[in-house]
Amino acid sequence: MGKHKSILIEADEIVNGSRSTDYGDSTKNAQKIARLTGEMLTKEEWALLSQGIVPPSMAFKTLMAVKLTRQAHAPKRDNLVDLAGYAELLQRMETP
Repeated sequence: MGKHKSILIEADEIVNGSRSTDYGDSTKNAQKIARLTGEMLTKEEWALLSQGIVPPSMAFKTLMAVKLTRQAHAPKRDNLVDLAGYAELLQRMETP
């Protein structure tokens, strides 16, 4: 087996290189993602969070917020395709 690049080095190159250029400031993006996710939560989901329970639907809502934040920074078809996919999965979860 050949020598592989350290995942730490690869992550550093991505976080401080292309990701920063492609998606903007990570702290600002995290704030936007958190705000958008919070805006999508229902009263019932907030109640669960207050009990220390993370509702499964929050995973899809957070992923949707990531894609919306990325789309606002740099529009790409991939963001919209992923957003639609997460919306479909959320709908499946929420439909009995």
